[in-house]
Amino acid sequence: MNHISVIVPLVLSLCPSAFASPAQTLLRFFPAQVLRNEIVEFKPVTGHHFSAEAPQNCGSGNLLERGPRAVKCQFAASGQTAATLNVCDDSLTYCRPMQVQILVRDMPSGDKVLLTKNQTINSELHKKLIPGFSEGSIEEIRTEAAKRGQPVFAMVSTDWCPPCNEAKEFLLSSEAFQTATRNWFKVYIDGDSVEAAKWENVVHFHYFPTFVLLDSNLREVVRYTGEYRQHDFEVWARESSALIGDPLANVQERALARRTDSLKRKLADLIVTREQMNRDDVRLLRWALDQDKSEIANRLLAHNSPFPDLQSEILHFRLDQLKRTDVDGDQKAAKIAAREELLSRAFKGNHWAIELSELCDTDKNKCALYFPKIAERLKFLEGRADLTPAEKASALGEDYLYLSEAFQSAGKTNLAKEFALKCVGHFDQMARQSVLKISRAGQQGMVSCLELAGDFGREGKLLKTLLEAYPTEPTFMNRMARMMIKQKKYDKALAWIAKGEAQAYGYNWFMLQGLKVETLLGMKKRSEALNAINGALAQVSLSDEKDARNQSLVAKLRALQSKVTDAK
Repeated sequence: MNHISVIVPLVLSLCPSAFASPAQTLLRFFPAQVLRNEIVEFKPVTGHHFSAEAPQNCGSGNLLERGPRAVKCQFAASGQTAATLNVCDDSLTYCRPMQVQILVRDMPSGDKVLLTKNQTINSELHKKLIPGFSEGSIEEIRTEAAKRGQPVFAMVSTDWCPPCNEAKEFLLSSEAFQTATRNWFKVYIDGDSVEAAKWENVVHFHYFPTFVLLDSNLREVVRYTGEYRQHDFEVWARESSALIGDPLANVQERALARRTDSLKRKLADLIVTREQMNRDDVRLLRWALDQDKSEIANRLLAHNSPFPDLQSEILHFRLDQLKRTDVDGDQKAAKIAAREELLSRAFKGNHWAIELSELCDTDKNKCALYFPKIAERLKFLEGRADLTPAEKASALGEDYLYLSEAFQSAGKTNLAKEFALKCVGHFDQMARQSVLKISRAGQQGMVSCLELAGDFGREGKLLKTLLEAYPTEPTFMNRMARMMIKQKKYDKALAWIAKGEAQAYGYNWFMLQGLKVETLLGMKKRSEALNAINGALAQVSLSDEKDARNQSLVAKLRALQSKVTDAK
């Protein structure tokens, strides 16, 4: 028993006056009114924590998670309720039960047409960029998949995401991709559409693009988590075809049963080799890490299996766990150590510059020690023979982009600008090899680099070129608004947001609402910003699924609400 476990009960039982706190509240912002099924994360103010010994009560809600720095409750029943959260200061001079009143509201009806009316704006573009892919509802795709009896390859994507556009322009249209997938039923899922929320129950996704191979019954088999490179994809497709008869649900059942005293599993494993068991563990762990299934990942990792091919993914998983618990920054040394190991592993891989940029955000002095390695890293990329010319230009553009960010974090502004401008050149090379006359992916990369360089004049010209080529595209209106915000031209930003709203649908409409709130905050128009948040919340529908995408959407809107409230 540690000293906290001993002291806290003494404080509670012997010192009633110690419940008094100098602060009026010991909790950070939380919404007093929530949507039915909403998950609310309560956090203590700095210098405080939730008691490990005292109960944490969600009232009529369900307690989903409790820890020293966060308690999560899900409120499924409409009406007024009271949650009681026990908070202590980190010095353990007092603890105090905080009772908070929560009004749980039924789901607003919203405007049903608003989020769906423009869903077909890029249908012609899709015909060119995703040849051979089908689109439709889950029911339609399920029926067609059963009829064909083929493996189903699903791509979850959006029209605004730069990596998605790169995959469409340089991978999906390639002969290598077409050959690798010739016997698959290919399905495109628009991640911005309202229908995407229904697809979550079949194809879970946390980022764009997501590539998933399913059997003809729409049971997940394996995911593609590599770079969007032709050679890598060919190898993955070839290896994955052999797994079609063994969906991931079967793998999960076997792998987890081996970690219990299941006699049935032990008998079945009498004819299974250790190599086969390890393959099950690797498949399941790769999926659990990719999908942030921490309970499954921790069960697999608890047995100290080596998993040599997944070390980078495991390190990222550990870092994410640190971020969730390290509210006060006391785990900085552990974060730095993990970042440095990731850097060493990625030097001859795809994400070294990203890892360096992340390290610079954590510790700018430590990251500067790696700057002498930059020339060697860029030489390695220039010499890669396994990439097409467009892929090499993309890899170099990405590295220059993140190296520019690393220099900015380290306070080396001249180098940051120099590398940002070099970044523009590489993305320009990539754009010239696109299947499109005006490359979306290449120009998006150039826009990002020019913004880093502070060259708003050239950035504006590029965005105008994109808008001339794609006049109904809210993506580039959004980006134009962001550029105006950077220059504090808030009225012009609002004008571009209004144009984007007229074309937007689904989740890209919500993105514009977030941008509108940021703009109104910059103009110190708090009440209008709150109205925009409330208007967005009125369009959200929540199920009781804890991991549903709409839960993340509401969490982002609540974070904006907290920001507006703190801006008093």
